[in-house]
Amino acid sequence: MAQKILIADDSPTIVEMLKFALSSEGYEVVTACDGVDAIEMVYKEAPDLILLDILMPKMNGYQVCRLIKGDRDTTSIPVIMLTGQDQPKDKFWGLETGADDFIIKDFESMALFEAIERILKEQKNVSSDKRLNKKETVSFDSILSRLNELLDKKLFQTTLMNLVNHIAQTEDKCEDIVREILHVITRVVNYHVGMILLKENDETSHLTVYVNQAVNETYIHTMIEKIKQDAMKYLGYSIDKTNIHITTFNQAANIPSKEVVLPHKHKTYTSLPLMAHKDVIGVISLSSPDDNMFNGEVIDILNVVINESSIVINNVMLHEEIKRMAITDGLTKCYNHRHFQEIIANEFNRCKRYNSFFALILIDIDHFKSVNDVYGHRMGDSVLREVSACLKKCIRDVDFIARYGGEEFAMIFPATKLSSAHQTAERIRQSIENMAFSELPAERQITISLGVSSYPEILAQTQYELIERTDQALYRAKHGGRNKAEIAV
Repeated sequence: MAQKILIADDSPTIVEMLKFALSSEGYEVVTACDGVDAIEMVYKEAPDLILLDILMPKMNGYQVCRLIKGDRDTTSIPVIMLTGQDQPKDKFWGLETGADDFIIKDFESMALFEAIERILKEQKNVSSDKRLNKKETVSFDSILSRLNELLDKKLFQTTLMNLVNHIAQTEDKCEDIVREILHVITRVVNYHVGMILLKENDETSHLTVYVNQAVNETYIHTMIEKIKQDAMKYLGYSIDKTNIHITTFNQAANIPSKEVVLPHKHKTYTSLPLMAHKDVIGVISLSSPDDNMFNGEVIDILNVVINESSIVINNVMLHEEIKRMAITDGLTKCYNHRHFQEIIANEFNRCKRYNSFFALILIDIDHFKSVNDVYGHRMGDSVLREVSACLKKCIRDVDFIARYGGEEFAMIFPATKLSSAHQTAERIRQSIENMAFSELPAERQITISLGVSSYPEILAQTQYELIERTDQALYRAKHGGRNKAEIAV
C-alpha cells in the first residue's frame, strides 16, 4: 500500500507541483487549501506524513502543527513545515511547535524529497497502536474547541513552570525548595502524602515527607518503605536507616480529634524519577487512601512539574555541593581548617555574649609518620579516612569536626562542659584504640592523643588563646606517653 502524504498549502501552483512530483514517486497524495481544511483531512485521511505551509488562511501552520502534536491520536504523524521565510526565528518556532523538519521552499533542491524519504523510513518503526487508524469528520467548531483546549493546556503548564521557577528565585536551600515544590503540587493534585527522595552523595540520601492530609503514622512508615524500594529501582542502591536523613512537614490543616479514624493504608500510589541532564537525581512519590486518584491527566500534570523541578533541584544541589566542597577536606570529608576557624570564632563570640559554654578537643594520630614510612602514603590516607569515620560516629549532629592539618583533627561541642568533654575524649580514644583498620596488619594498632578544653571554664581572651591552651594539653599527652587525653590548664 502506497504511503499517504497530506499537502497543506494555499497556493494551487505549489500544491500541483508537489502533488505531481510525489505521485510520480509512488506516494498517495491528498491536499488541503487552508489550516482548518488541513485539520479535517488529518482526521479523515490519517496520512503517514504532512507537508505544512506556514502562511495559510483561517489557521496558520504553527497552530495546525501544535494542534496535531498536542492530540494523542495524531501526535505521532510526522510534520515537515514548508516556508519561503528563512529567518532563524521562523525555524525555531516551527520546530518548537513540534515539527519534525523545517524546509525552505526551493523545488530545485532535493532537500524536501530526501527529508520525506528519511522521515517515512523512520516512521515505519512506529508501532501501529500509535498511529491514527480511525477516520472521523470534524467540524470547524470542533477544531476551534480543540485549539482552545490546547491553548488552555499550554497556559496551565506554563503557569506551573513559572511557579516552580519562582521558588528557585525566593529559596536558596534545597530542603526549602523541595518543600515548596510539594506545596505547589498540592494546588493541582489531590493527594495525602508526597515524598521526594534525593541522592545527596554516594553515602547518604535525604527524604522529604510532606503530609498534605492527615493520615495514620503507619501509613507514613509504609510509604517511606515503599519509596526506599523505588530508590533501588530508579537509583540503583539500597537505603536503610544508616544512610538516610528524613525531614517531615505536616501540612494537614485540621488535625482530627482522637475519635476520627485516620487512613492507615494507601490505595493509589505513583512514583516517578527526577531527571536532570539524563541522570536520575531522585524519586518523587504521591499516595492516597482513595481509589484511582492518579489518572493520565494527573500524570501529565506531574510530569510538567517534575521536569521543571528536576532542573531547579539539580541546580541548587550543585550550588550546595560547590559551597560544601569549599569548606570540606577532600580526603576525610570533614570540614577544613579554614571553616574550623570560622566556626570556633562564631562559637566563642556567641558563648561570650550569652554567657554560655562549649568544649574543644584537638586530636593527633600517634606515630602517624611511621604508617606512611612503613606502609606508604596510600595506606596513610586510608587510616585518615577510617579515623575520621570513627570520629563522626562518636559525636552528635550539633557537634563539629574538622581536619585541623596533616594527621590532626579538631572537634567543637556546643553546650558542653569540661567534665563531659573529657569523658567524650576518653570514649573517642578507646574507640580508636580498639579499631581494626581494613588495610593494616592486625597487629598494627593505631592510637590517638587528645587535648581537651572548655570555654569559659578554661579562661581565654580570644579563641586563638583557647586553641593554644588546648594544643599545649595535646602536647603534654604526646610527651606523656601518648594514647591519652589531657585537660588544658
